[in-house]
Amino acid sequence: MFASPALPLDTLLPWVFATWALCGLGAFVFFRRSRSPRHKRTLWKVLVVAGNAAFLAVVWLAGAPDYLVALAAGVAVIGTRRSIAMTRFCAACGGDHFPMHGPPPATCRRCGAAYPPAGAR
Repeated sequence: MFASPALPLDTLLPWVFATWALCGLGAFVFFRRSRSPRHKRTLWKVLVVAGNAAFLAVVWLAGAPDYLVALAAGVAVIGTRRSIAMTRFCAACGGDHFPMHGPPPATCRRCGAAYPPAGAR
């Protein structure tokens, strides 16, 4: 693996937290106000991948051992795949559903419309 710069956490974490908080606030506002499922799906994929990449960057920059970076990468890949596959956005009302466990829902909890099959746009 590549050598980590091992930045001090007291320097790194305030910047990471501030960036995370601003991105989270912006995403919250977008997902609550937008009614476009196409835009929501696109932004959701970008946010999930970018968030996991940022997590891995923090683990690496903090100077974690190689085995821990590899473990974190495996967990991030599984979490990314699961999050993208299970999240649904309703084409009828613009509602969203982010399940934490179990199979993805078949119908929208707001309006009752059927969600498209997994992988459909």
